[in-house]
Amino acid sequence: GVIVENEISSVDIEAQTADSGAKLTGTGSHALKVGTNEIEVTVTSQSGETKTYIIRVVRKEAASGDSGN
Repeated sequence: GVIVENEISSVDIEAQTADSGAKLTGTGSHALKVGTNEIEVTVTSQSGETKTYIIRVVRKEAASGDSGN
């Protein structure tokens, strides 16, 4: 997975299929909640078979003040 800072509130997912006849869903902008986010990208072949890929993005919690004393 990927870990991002709290300031990151969304991610853009881009993907391409190897076969131009396949369909792709799950790309585009995805809002992130604090904690683990699972984004599903699904490829559907011309014959109807599907394969789902899961991208895990962990958004850190907001910092609770300056602790660098």
